[in-house]
Amino acid sequence: MMTRERKVNLPLKKMAMCEVAAKIYLYCGGDFSEQNVAKFWNYPSHPPSYANIYAHLTNKNVKWYIHEKINISDPIWNGDFFAGMTLYGKIGLGINRMPFFNWAYNDEIAEMIRECPYYGRMTENRKARNYHRWKNVAALCLKGNKNSISYLAGVLSTGRKCEIDNNTYARYSKRLKSTLKEFNIPIEKEFAYSVYISPFWISLLTPWMPDSRKKWLEVKNPYNAEEYAFILWRVFTGRDIEANKIPFLPSRRTFYYRYHTIDNLEKKWVDNKLVELDSRFKEVIQKWANNELPMAV
Repeated sequence: MMTRERKVNLPLKKMAMCEVAAKIYLYCGGDFSEQNVAKFWNYPSHPPSYANIYAHLTNKNVKWYIHEKINISDPIWNGDFFAGMTLYGKIGLGINRMPFFNWAYNDEIAEMIRECPYYGRMTENRKARNYHRWKNVAALCLKGNKNSISYLAGVLSTGRKCEIDNNTYARYSKRLKSTLKEFNIPIEKEFAYSVYISPFWISLLTPWMPDSRKKWLEVKNPYNAEEYAFILWRVFTGRDIEANKIPFLPSRRTFYYRYHTIDNLEKKWVDNKLVELDSRFKEVIQKWANNELPMAV
């Protein structure tokens, strides 16, 4: 996400103009038509003209207002999610325009962005087909909190499906390796430019991701997902198995047929290196268990 700019002090009469300008950039990409100004002007006075707004505001003013004053309550498309998702590539701030986001070799991100309610133009690099740019995106100015579930979801949302030896993995750019390790998510495989984790982790966060990510709930042969689901369910809820209460959790009957006992649960918890797992996963598991998800799955 964008770095914090030095605080900008605006007279009150400019704040109303900043609010309408921010919303026009967020949803209309800077189209200051009379209709758009009137649509977002929430004050009793007559809406200002574009010339009046242009005369009193700078691009810096509007970016500051979005970052400091706009609070987006969307359970998916919020500043925290953008902060996580954009770790996959690089944000350019620009001077006279809204930020842009560049990334390469990941069509999954493009698929998600097509669902985004905020304005932005997506293009491919003319010199290389696999390089993408999302331009004029005011939403990238939104403040992000790296300690939220949405941030975790944003990072994991960029995974790509990969099949190796009849198992399905979620593949990530190696630039995310350090972040995944901060979450203490087990890295199952590692190659020159990629790291691989179980699809279980991304499936858990799908209620905080765009609809297109729900395909992770349907993958075949997700590596170690069933065992992870059982361990986390038992450790974080203490309840008996309830089939499909979280992704890939088998029925009680199926579990005992395959694993026979829960007596070695603590050993599996340690062997799978889950002891120091990011605490947000406990919160996520409990939200699944108590039907407190932000979006239906």
